[in-house]
Amino acid sequence: MAGVIQRLNAWEKHLGSDLTYPRCVLEIGQQQAQQFSQLVLDELSTYSPDARYIVDKLPHNFEHIGLIRLLFPEASIIHVLREPRDVAVSNYFTDYQAKFGGMGFAYDLADIGEQLIDCERLMQHWHQVVDKPILTVRYEDVVNDTEAQAKRILAYLDLPWTDAVLNYQNLERAVKTASIWQVRQPIYTTSTEKWKRYQAYLTPLITVLEQGVDANEAVADYPATKPGLFFQGMSYLHQQQSTLAEAVFKEILTVHPHHAAALHMLGVALYQQKKLRPALRYMQTATQRHPGHASWYHNLGLVLTALGKTQAATQAFNKAQVLKSALSEHHSLVANWPLPLS
Repeated sequence: MAGVIQRLNAWEKHLGSDLTYPRCVLEIGQQQAQQFSQLVLDELSTYSPDARYIVDKLPHNFEHIGLIRLLFPEASIIHVLREPRDVAVSNYFTDYQAKFGGMGFAYDLADIGEQLIDCERLMQHWHQVVDKPILTVRYEDVVNDTEAQAKRILAYLDLPWTDAVLNYQNLERAVKTASIWQVRQPIYTTSTEKWKRYQAYLTPLITVLEQGVDANEAVADYPATKPGLFFQGMSYLHQQQSTLAEAVFKEILTVHPHHAAALHMLGVALYQQKKLRPALRYMQTATQRHPGHASWYHNLGLVLTALGKTQAATQAFNKAQVLKSALSEHHSLVANWPLPLS
């Protein structure tokens, strides 16, 4: 999901919406979700064009289940649980060489505890809101009865049983994770309740874990527009339905008043209706907030020309030419909309 998240953030930056992941996910419509999912599939196909199944086991996927299910509604998700104190000890003993990266929490017992609580909180949420159930598998159950749990997992995935499942350690495939030595071994039980050996040193961790998840914790209610609303407004503009487009972009601005692209496109809609002065005001505000779009300056020049402001129009056109040579690839990340005034 990292590539999709980067594209989402880049697109919102391109729009000047002030939105970032994960809040921007609320704005994605069905068409955009399909485009993003195809990008993921195209990228995966470069690794193995003939693969029938893809397994993504990155530990932090629990943070992105909402996005995963938005792009792939039928995706099977398996949540593997383990005694949290054993998880903490395992993390603490492993040098991920990412102290200042995504695994920075693993170098402090209290931070590990906070991460585990956050994971539990998020998983409780996902279990409540997703349509297709998430399968929960406990590590201790796998250790105690591997075959039964393996059959349970395959049934969830709607896959047939094969005895080769129990001989995973003999597979000839590359392993590039911190657990490289573990996946080459048969199932072992020595890591169960390993935390008890170090209990005297785990006070910071245990103190955090004992707080648990507050079942009455309030969930932030972020304002959002209808999914895909911005693209609906753009569609209206291209159909010359400027009154409908005006209503859409005004709706966006009631929720996100500093959305630079919505400001500019509202100006476009007003220009189409020959409402030149309000169109100019919105376009100028948009370029002040987000001065990196060549096409926005070009459109601004057209409005200024229509108002008889020749000198200002020339300056806007010149600015557009300067920016045109440095157009960002962000224009094509989701959809490259040619502006209806050009």
